[in-house]
Amino acid sequence: MVRNITERLSEIDGEIASAKGTFMAFCKKKAGDRKDILTEAKARGVNTRALKVEIKAGKLEAKAASLRDDLDPDDQHDAEAIRKAIGEFADTPLGGAAVSKADKKAAEQAADKAALAGLN
Repeated sequence: MVRNITERLSEIDGEIASAKGTFMAFCKKKAGDRKDILTEAKARGVNTRALKVEIKAGKLEAKAASLRDDLDPDDQHDAEAIRKAIGEFADTPLGGAAVSKADKKAAEQAADKAALAGLN
């Protein structure tokens, strides 16, 4: 019985290792593809440093929007009021970090409220 369990666990571990290897090979290929695209962009005169920053900024903006969307309506209203109060400062890196932190705190408070409501 123990031998059977050990063999089955070893088989699963082998499958996991194989899947990890396959995934790592896929990631390595995609990283190479990404590098090729950036090399092509640079050859065409694109400032790749600025391009990378804009791509990352877009991802961060999408994440912040998703955090705001996860808030309940009252917290969304408060987050929007905070954004308006901050104004253009929110568009700077420091302001964006402050807004993101406020959004995250509001999301955590909403989650705490929901958890407490579930206990009652």
